[in-house]
Amino acid sequence: MKFTWFNLMPWPYLPDDFREKNRSVWVDIDQKLFDPVKSHEVYNTYLDLLEYAAEVGFDAIGSTTRRSVSRKNSRCSTASRAAA
Repeated sequence: MKFTWFNLMPWPYLPDDFREKNRSVWVDIDQKLFDPVKSHEVYNTYLDLLEYAAEVGFDAIGSTTRRSVSRKNSRCSTASRAAA
């Protein structure tokens, strides 16, 4: 048997009424909900968890992030840059 550690890396700071006021969490989230200071903390926490999973011997580790980015403003994800 093999064990995989997988994390969708969700944004943990959505307001309580998010479901009532928004259609989706995947594509069209209001950018005002983003906080760059909190983002730094969240991504470092998720990367620490991935490193921990490797240290304790999981057979595979993985994560995913969802992006909706225009071609004009295309950038790679923070996690991708941090892993590089």
